[in-house]
Amino acid sequence: MNPFKSVCLCFFVVIFCGNLLAQCPQDYIISLTTQDEVDNFAVLYPNCTEIVNSLDIGRNTGDSDITDLSPLNQIISITGALKIQNTKLVSLSGLDNINSIGGISILENANLTNLEGLENIAWIGGTLFIGTNDDLTDISALHNITSIEGRLNVNFNPKLISLEGLNNVTSITILCKT
Repeated sequence: MNPFKSVCLCFFVVIFCGNLLAQCPQDYIISLTTQDEVDNFAVLYPNCTEIVNSLDIGRNTGDSDITDLSPLNQIISITGALKIQNTKLVSLSGLDNINSIGGISILENANLTNLEGLENIAWIGGTLFIGTNDDLTDISALHNITSIEGRLNVNFNPKLISLEGLNNVTSITILCKT
């Protein structure tokens, strides 16, 4: 093979493989159930900024060992929903750059005390569901949200005594309360 063709082939392989690593996974639901998977997401997809489907963090049943979301700080939008369930998180720091999201469910996170990390979200294209978070006391990080295009459901958060943080919401499609 002549040297020019070899150089061109190498260049093509480097560019093509680099683009593959830069893209987000195309799974319908990206599921991160362990801290290792959260950490590896940043390594495998360092330039993934816009998730076109949903992102699940934690487990539907049983506890997950997830304590740190900082490896996800490159994400700026999630077209689908973000679900955080059964983690050991105290806050949502690491999601600070998300400004566009299809929906949010924060469920059954026993150690979660606040929603720090969601400050840049101004609009939710679907449901906001915050439920059964035993130590949640503060949702003021949601202060920039003005519109929720689905349901608002906040329940079974025994230490949450104020909805301060939702003061700027001027539009909710469906309100659920219990």
